[in-house]
Amino acid sequence: MAAEKAAVRDAKAERKRGALEREIAAKEEELAAFDVRMEAVASDYVELEKLSREKAELEQLIEEMYIKWDEL
Repeated sequence: MAAEKAAVRDAKAERKRGALEREIAAKEEELAAFDVRMEAVASDYVELEKLSREKAELEQLIEEMYIKWDEL
């Protein structure tokens, strides 16, 4: 019985880990797009500052997702 519960728990964790890996990959693609967007507005300080803040927030989110993934 305990072994079955452990197996179910492990399977759930593996599914969560897989889903989180896909979310991380999507967020990393978004992050890569920021560089292109920032280059396009390099002469617009206000827009560049806005994108810089958004990029930093996304980097923080990705870092948190990696921590959560590591804990699974």
